[in-house]
This record gives sequence, C-alpha cells and structure tokens, in this order.
Amino acid sequence: MAEQLSLDFTDSAGERAKRARRQAGQLPMFATWSADLDVHLRSPAEAVAAISGPEPERAHRWLAALVPNARAEKARRAVFPAAALDRLAWVRPPARVTLDANAAAVAYALHAARLGLRPITVVREGARLRAHTPRGWPAPLRQADIAWPALAALATLGAPLAVHPGARALLNRRLAQAGAAIATASAAGTSVALRTTRPDLLEALGLPALRHAGEPGDGHYRMPLLLAGALLDQGVVHVPGQVRDAIERAAAPAPPLNLGEDFPWRLWDFQERDARRAKRILHTLGGVLLAGDMGSGKTTVALALCQDLDLWPLLVVCPVSAFSTWARQLGQMGRSHLLATGSPKAAWQAVAEAEHDAYVVSYDRLHALAEILRSKHPVAIVADEIQRVRNPGSRRSRALRAMASTVPYRLGLSGTPLVNVVGDLLAQGAFLVPGEWPPRATTRHLQDLYPGDPQEAVAEHLGAMMVRRRMDQVGRPMPARHDRRVHVQLTAEQRRALAELREEAEQAKAGGAFDGPDGKFNALVRLTRMRKIVANPASAGVGGPNPKIAAGLRLITGFRAQGRRGVVFCADRATYRELGDLLDRENIPWGGIWGSTPPLERIEVERRLHAHEIDVVIGTYAAAAESWSASPTATYFIGLSYVYAPATLEQAEARVYRLNSDLDGPDIEIVYVHASAPGGSIDDRVVEILEAKKDLFAKVVDRRARQDATRVHLSLSDLVYVLTGDRDARLAAAEADHRQAGERERAAREHARRTLHARTARNRQDPSLVADDGATALTREQWEDLDLEVMLEEADMEDTGTEDTGTEDTGAEDTGTEDSGAEDTGTADARGAEHGGAREDTGAEEAAA
Repeated sequence: MAEQLSLDFTDSAGERAKRARRQAGQLPMFATWSADLDVHLRSPAEAVAAISGPEPERAHRWLAALVPNARAEKARRAVFPAAALDRLAWVRPPARVTLDANAAAVAYALHAARLGLRPITVVREGARLRAHTPRGWPAPLRQADIAWPALAALATLGAPLAVHPGARALLNRRLAQAGAAIATASAAGTSVALRTTRPDLLEALGLPALRHAGEPGDGHYRMPLLLAGALLDQGVVHVPGQVRDAIERAAAPAPPLNLGEDFPWRLWDFQERDARRAKRILHTLGGVLLAGDMGSGKTTVALALCQDLDLWPLLVVCPVSAFSTWARQLGQMGRSHLLATGSPKAAWQAVAEAEHDAYVVSYDRLHALAEILRSKHPVAIVADEIQRVRNPGSRRSRALRAMASTVPYRLGLSGTPLVNVVGDLLAQGAFLVPGEWPPRATTRHLQDLYPGDPQEAVAEHLGAMMVRRRMDQVGRPMPARHDRRVHVQLTAEQRRALAELREEAEQAKAGGAFDGPDGKFNALVRLTRMRKIVANPASAGVGGPNPKIAAGLRLITGFRAQGRRGVVFCADRATYRELGDLLDRENIPWGGIWGSTPPLERIEVERRLHAHEIDVVIGTYAAAAESWSASPTATYFIGLSYVYAPATLEQAEARVYRLNSDLDGPDIEIVYVHASAPGGSIDDRVVEILEAKKDLFAKVVDRRARQDATRVHLSLSDLVYVLTGDRDARLAAAEADHRQAGERERAAREHARRTLHARTARNRQDPSLVADDGATALTREQWEDLDLEVMLEEADMEDTGTEDTGTEDTGAEDTGTEDSGAEDTGTADARGAEHGGAREDTGAEEAAA
C-alpha cells in the first residue's frame, strides 16, 4: 500500500516566502489586510492615530514607513508630528485613513504651502478669530472656517498665514493661553537668541530692541539680555530654565558701592543710584554709557565705579581740553597718572618708562600709542565725550574700537551721545558692547538691523546699555534757568550782500552747480559765506557795523552793571577778536579760549574767572564748549551764533548751568542773539534744523517729547527791559528805524519784480517766475496760491466789461515774492550742507586738539 503524503506545508517554499514577507512588513499581491486609522490633533505639535482592525503591529509598521518619527504609544495608538499630516491626506486603497476636521485642515494647508498657493487668511471678528482659505484654492482643499486647534497648529508649525494686523495681538494671546510656542530662546552671550518659524507673529509681540540675527525673514533674531525679561511674560516663547536663570540674574539689583574712606567725594543720592545701575550693566555687558546731562557729575560716577570694581590701571581717552579735569580728579584720589602730551615720541617714552594707575590720552593720539598702551594691560577704558567717535570710518573710531577687546570693561561718557542722526549711536555702541552693533553700521543699515520702526528699536537698545540723567532729575534744588532768544535786525549792507548772494545762488542752481558730486560742496561754500555775512560781516568784506556783536556788548555791560559774570560763545575767530577788542575799549577784563589756547592757559582763564579777576570769558564752540566749568561764578551765557549740532550748544550752555550752580545766586540766563531780516534769515533756518534734531534726541535718548521753554524777544530793547527793568527809548527807536528801513527795501524790490513788463525775456529765464503777462510777473508760490475759480470769475468780469478793482491786488497778493523764493533756495542749501556743517565743526575740533 502506498504511503500517505503529508499535508503539512509549513516548510514549503511558498510558506517560507510568506513568513519572510510578513516579518519584513511586505504585503502579498492579493492582500487581505489593510491599515485602518483614525487621526486627530492632540496638540499643535502632535497628532494621534487610532488603529482599528487586526494585526495592529502591522499598522504601526505601515505608519512608520510612511510618516517619519512615528512611535507606538499603545498597542492601538501611534503618535507622530503634526507637520507630517499632509502625508496621510490621500492614501491609496485598500488602506483607510480618516482625518478629523482639524487634522484635515492642517493637512490641506501644509499641502497647499508645498504647491505655492496663497496663505490662509486670519481675521478678527469680535472676540474670535476666523481663518479661511483664500480664493484660488482647489475645491477639495477649501476651508470656510478653520477651528482654533488647527489654526494653533498651523501657527506653531510655521505654515504661511496672512494674519490681519488687527488679529495679531489676539492670536498671540490665544497661543500663549494654549501653550503653543512660536519661538525658542537660547543664551547668546550678552544677548538672547530667538529661533522661530513664525517671524510675523514674533515681530508682532513688540519685544524691545528685537533685531535680525540673519537675513530678514529667516526666523533668526536677537535681543539684549537686559531687556529679555519681556520674554518671561510671553507664553508663546519657550524659555529654557538655564536661559530664564540668566535673565533673572541680569535683572537683579547690584549691591551698594564700597568706595572706602579714602574716596574724596560723597556721591549724591542720584549718583549712587546711577552708579549701582551702571555696575549691574557692566557686570552683564562689560560696557556702559553714562549719559547724564552736562554738569551732573559723570566723571565722578565713573571714578566711583573704578574705585569700587578696582579697575586699575585705567586708560582714559578724552579731548585735550579735558586733561586738566582728569588730572585734577585723579590727583584728588591719590592715583598716579600720566598725561600723554608733547610729541608722539616723547609721549611713547613717557608711557613706556613708568607704571601708573591711569593713562590719559587724547583721541587723536590713541592710534599712535595703542601698542605701548596695550603693554600696560589696562583693566578698563573710559571714553570721555564718546560722541567724538560717532563716525565709524574715522581714525578715532577705528582706534578706539580696536582697543575694546583688550580690556574687560568699557565706560563711555557723554551728555549728548546723539549729535545729528540716530546712526551716531552705532559706532559708540560697537565700542561699548562689541557685537551688539556692526562696527561700520550707519543710518542706512538700520532698516536691515531691526524689524518695524528702527528708530524706536535703537532707542530701546540704547536704553539697555545707558544710564541717563537729566538735570531736572537730580533730586536737588537748582537755580531757575531762563532760555531766551533776542532778535536783532541786519544792517542795510548785510541785507544787500545777502540779496546779491541769493541771486548768485539762484543763477548757480539754474546752471546745475548744485547737481552732481560737487553739488554739496558748492552749496557749502555759499552757505559758509552767508554765515559770515550774518555773524561777522567784516570777515566777508561787507562794511558797516556788526549788529550781533553790538547786541552782545550791550548785554555784557547790562549784566556787568548787575555785578554778574558770564561766558560768550561764537563760532569763528573773527568774531572772537572783534568782541575782545570792544571789551578792551570798554575796559572790561576778559579771558579767552579758542583752538590755539594751550591747556595750561585754559586752566589759568578758568582760575581768573573764579578769582573774580575777569568778568567775561569769550570762547569758540569748537574749543570751549566742553571740559571746563564757569559755574558757580558765571551766571549767564550769550551765544552770538549757532552751530548745526545741538549737542555742541548744550555743552556750551552747561558751562554755567551745572550741579554746582549757586542756588542762592541769581537765575541762570541763556541768551542767543538771533539775526532777523524781512523774509527770514539763515538763523531762522538753522533754528528750524536744530529744533528737529532736539526733538530726535528727546525721542531716542530721553524717551519723551521735548518741551521748548525758550522765550523769544523780538528786540534787544525788550530783553534789556526784562533783565534790568529800565526801558531804553533810544535803543527801541533805533531798532524800529532798522525794521522800517528793511520793510521799505523789501517793498521796493517786490514792486520792481511785479512790474517787470519791459523785461519779459529775462523773466522767462527766471526759474522762480512762472507767469508774466507783460504787466505783472507771478512767482511759483503766488501761482500755486491763486484760486482758479477766482481767476475765472475775474476773466468773466473783464469779458463782460464789469469793473473789478481787486484784480491787480489779487495778482500781487503775496508781498513775500523774492524772499520767499530765495528762502526755499537757502533752506535747501542749509539742509544740503547740514552734514557738511557738522564736518566743518568736527574739523575745527580736530584743529583745536
């Protein structure tokens, strides 16, 4: 009988192949098993898949092969990143994947982003957010109202969203409540680095001094560590514990200063507070800007920090004019010090031969002595009047920044860190805290550095490294201060010279002299001559008296009659000499400080003033506006001219209004002599520029709106009456005659210009005249001011024979024709040469040094 064959096929080739495919997760050609998943959102970052059907382990393997980073949480539950939901939106049968509404909305939005479709729109409707797909999406992907869980997931995942500005704050608030982080913080030295997939939402948080750490839009940001406390209040930014601890340590108050009994000064309460805050900033950043007003004791606070932190040996970089101040105060502390004076070779040898507690070097000598100074291993650098390095490309700025990395601590001192534009602060910040700002950053780069308003961001960033103190915040009584501007009329000779210069400038403008690379230089040449005509006509070859100097002399004699002493500032050497000669004729003892005054002679002038040996100190803005004190002896300031930098004017004013001003003495008088002329003067335009710069300083540095308390006196006689109580009838009559003569000259010029009917060919070449009917010539300003309807009505009256006596008056309504047109030219010149003027002042400072 034949043997029965075995029916066990477990070891057959087919069964072995099936087992191998099963172990490898492969399905046969005619499979009977298929994945069956139900997917929903667990959180903005994760999704959950519930597994149905037999063999759940096979479903786990199937999901892991399709979705990266999927993991089995339970036998029939898997968790995977929500960013992979679009991989499950359309799976091929026989697999079945069901996405709930939120998961489907996320999957469709991610798929649409890959296709490059327009982003989902998010708007605010009352107290809720509504998100919907825009027009143009394929029908299967459209969503009319995306629920909040899906919207939170999309915001967290960085999916493109078109968030309406009115909805951003509410969206961030909802994300914080949901614990959905849109950014992660990490420590980055003196800053906190932020990484986000939602740049638009992060920028909408309004974080202080937030700046790009890469290309705009790439999601990399930074903010100062001292301002990072705002991150702790934002639930949408993940702050690890280590970063949180660093932020809290930086915000902790600094301990009191330990100055010891040998410190020669007792700090005022406000100075103690400022020093403690500066100490905290130094510990965190390594650099601090002491930006107290002039006369608030910045040098004393800086030396207190050096004493408390033992920052010796110390390198002091300052103007030559400040050498005497530093020598005096270091000597009072009992610290050995060296003033790097004399030739560069002699200064080098002096530094090399001896060890000192402090080395005092000028900005212009720093580059030559940098190598030998490094060998002394200074612990700190104090940059006094640090605004002098505001130009990042200057030799001063480069030399100081090169020394920054050689010391652990850097202190900057300036009562006026912002001189002209916001970009002035960047080079200073690059020295104080290297890495915070690019060394060669300029105003044009601000838009690339900060999202949003760059000016506001710079102000916030500066506040993190600055200790600011205004004189109205010192917490001690100060004498009353009166700011005044007295107007004086230009002479007939000055007015004629200005008219000729104005006409020549108009012709040059028509000829293209102000265009091209030399345009600013040509404008500066004419502007400089205009300033000479106004400030010192003799230096410009214009005859007649100088009304500004005459007014200054009258004010000096008036104050002297009251037993007061003061300082007088001018912008040029010619005015300095002329006023000095007049004081000699009047037997009024005076001393002077200008660019060539040696340091020892400066000290002697200051001593003679306080010893009551002289009554007046005359100084130029470039040489005498800083680093000496006329207070409390001097109680008035007279400015015979303006300079384009309000910082320089404020420094000059601070020679008489300081912390040591006598509270029981007379009020402090700040008087500027202002030139006036029919139709406006260059002083009017300079004041306009100065007001704009002062507003900018108040906004960026003081963080408040500026309040101008200047009292304007339209005549010198009015001011004399206010100061003395006596009315000078002769002076008032002379001023009235000057004003009337000026008005008559102006009226004559306007009449001649309006009636140039015999010179129409020349009028056609005049760019300021746009209409000339042979009887009346109209300027562009008059033409633009004319009412078209009135002109048509007048034309109708003439056609019908109706008499209208007002026609000619209408055509010549504006009597400011010539000066108005010239004012535009002068304003353009003044503004075009604004930075040129600043460079001129800087050049004068360098010459003084």
